[in-house]
Amino acid sequence: MDTITLSHNGRQAAIASPTRVWFAAHIETLPNRHPRKRLICFMALYARDVLTGVLPGPYTDRDAELVAVASIIPTELLERAELNIARVADSFDVPADALARTHARWPHQHPT
Repeated sequence: MDTITLSHNGRQAAIASPTRVWFAAHIETLPNRHPRKRLICFMALYARDVLTGVLPGPYTDRDAELVAVASIIPTELLERAELNIARVADSFDVPADALARTHARWPHQHPT
């Protein structure tokens, strides 16, 4: 396999190769700093690492989203049992839906 098709929220978002990314039209037309486009860029980096053997496969969009969000959001925030998703998403330019899914999967620290 020399490319991976990335999907996000049930829609094809990009195709990644070890050296290049091709965005779907609805992602390509977003401004470069748009949270969704930024997330897809990080997912493409994860796909590249799977393709080149830096990370073990298989690639899944679910894992790519988790790694992408965790690459942007500080671990200390993700570990919190309670998190203001909208506020953190806005502060770090991450889509709130992706942050919510990642936070739900992340192991939380519980106060003692």
